[in-house]
Amino acid sequence: PVVWYQKIEYAVQHWLSKAFENTFGCVLCTPGCFSLFRASALLDDNVLKTYSRTAEEAAEMVQYDQGEDRWLCTLLLLCRSGYNVDYCANADAAANSPDTFTEFLNQRRRWIPSSLINHFDFVKNGQNITKHNKNLSIWYIIMQGIIFISNVTGPAFIIIYMPSALTFSGISLSTAYVIIIIPTALHLAICLTCTKDVQIRATAICSLIVALLFTMGLATSIFAILYESSNYANYFIVFITAVTFLAGLLHPLEAGNLFYLILYIVGTPVMFLLFYNYAICNINDVGWGTREQKKDNNKKSKKSYFARFKHIISLWMDKWLNDMELRLKP
Repeated sequence: PVVWYQKIEYAVQHWLSKAFENTFGCVLCTPGCFSLFRASALLDDNVLKTYSRTAEEAAEMVQYDQGEDRWLCTLLLLCRSGYNVDYCANADAAANSPDTFTEFLNQRRRWIPSSLINHFDFVKNGQNITKHNKNLSIWYIIMQGIIFISNVTGPAFIIIYMPSALTFSGISLSTAYVIIIIPTALHLAICLTCTKDVQIRATAICSLIVALLFTMGLATSIFAILYESSNYANYFIVFITAVTFLAGLLHPLEAGNLFYLILYIVGTPVMFLLFYNYAICNINDVGWGTREQKKDNNKKSKKSYFARFKHIISLWMDKWLNDMELRLKP
């Protein structure tokens, strides 16, 4: 399920978000595994010097080290040379994604604060960006500001929507709020006080609870739309789902990801509520969290010997090529 969720998540982001940003301005973030950068842009003094700078303050630790691809794209857009980041829908790319809940949670623990701080930095410097970059307008900056506010207030929207959806099943509004707030508040308290292992287990359990509650609320909302009067919030969810489904049909080679659409819809409140809690409460953790292996100082693996042998051969080849080049010179 973790991999399935990421498949539809990446698909929706590229079908809708990246395409929309590319049409009205430029892409704010390109995943490093799906990106191709021009060398002249990366070697620009305004980009390379800042990108290679060592983080010294707390905000710099989050912005520089927790999301290298987002930080690089932000630098390219902030640069006075006016670089642009485009989205190519015809490109084919693949990447290895986290396949366990713990690894996925650690990945989002880095991504969420990094995305927010880079997004805020882009909006804050929007006036200067429009002066140097002809591809961006002030209206695009305003739109990104609205998106940033919606991302910040997303957890509040989920907490407001879910109780209203549960009321269609006969539960009173006050009781529905208690049902939603208790697991969220309990999870927040655990993330603030307990160890990392306990936080991960609590996040997994609370994620299951919130997903089940949202599924029940979604089912009652659909029933209300079909057989009873409904509010505009329910129609909004249906509209978003229909747009996503249509976008998938317009990409027939990737339409198979629509099988995971229900998982994406159910996982959205989990991402906004619990993953945000975990990320913000562990914002002081600047470890990478994924693709890390514990080092064993007592044992030397065969791979280390092979790496040394490969390094020696590489040095010998370089020396041999240099000698041959000197001999061939007139």
